[in-house]
Amino acid sequence: MAKAPKPGAARKAEEMTKARRRALVITLNGASHTLHMADLGPEDDLAARRQTGMPISSFIGDDIFGADSMLVLWWMARRKAGERRLAFSKVLAQFPTFESINDADPSVEAVEDDDVIEAEVAADPLGSGGD
Repeated sequence: MAKAPKPGAARKAEEMTKARRRALVITLNGASHTLHMADLGPEDDLAARRQTGMPISSFIGDDIFGADSMLVLWWMARRKAGERRLAFSKVLAQFPTFESINDADPSVEAVEDDDVIEAEVAADPLGSGGD
C-alpha cells in the first residue's frame, strides 16, 4: 500500500518546479541576456569557480546580491548564449568600477522561463537566431 505524501510535499514540489522555470534577464548598456536557471549545472559551477573562486550558485540569491553577482550572472548568461570562451576578466575589464557599472544602466529582472521563451519565439518565430 502506498504511503500518503508528507504534509507540505505538494507545495515544496511546486516551489522546486517554479525555481527550475525561473530566468534572470540581465541588462547592461542596453544589451540584455537571459540566464535560464534550469540550464545551470555542475559545469557552470566549475567554470565560475575557475574564474572567480566561487561556484555560480554563490552568486544567485537576494541576500548577497551585489555588483559582483550581477557581473558574474551577466558573464554566465553570455557564455550560455554562445560565448563559451569568454573570460570573466574581460567582463571586469569592461566594467572595472562601480561607476562604470552604474553608467551602464544595469538591471536584473526575475521572470518565469515560459514568459521569456514566448517573447523569444515572438521576436524570432522561425528560430533563426538572428541569422
